[in-house]
Amino acid sequence: MSARTVAIGDIHGDLVHLLALWDALPALDGDDTLVFLGDYVDRGWAHPSVVEPQATLLWTRAKTFFQGYEGKQIVVGHTPTGLLPPELSEHTPGDTEDAWVRGQVFATDTGCGKGGFLTAVMFPGRVVYESRRAP
Repeated sequence: MSARTVAIGDIHGDLVHLLALWDALPALDGDDTLVFLGDYVDRGWAHPSVVEPQATLLWTRAKTFFQGYEGKQIVVGHTPTGLLPPELSEHTPGDTEDAWVRGQVFATDTGCGKGGFLTAVMFPGRVVYESRRAP
């Protein structure tokens, strides 16, 4: 099996959704890489049980970035998908709470720990997984 990368959106301390997302993902092995984005423990009832915070590489909410980015594939956390222009999303554009995708940009903060759910995207393949339902 080829090595895969799974980028997981903001957990916000919600262990229930984190465990549901684990169940939705295919079995992972030692060649796979997990990348946690955005907020880990700032909300939620089980926040000490989730994960320890890691370093943030880039943070932007500039609308121009989401409208015009062209380049390498990028996954963005810590930017609630409900704040991004839904008409620009190529992934379920009618669902403003879902993951936001435009070209090579994936936004994964779907409100976990704040009444929403947890989202991850797996590469290669660009497969979106959610704690609210299987893909």
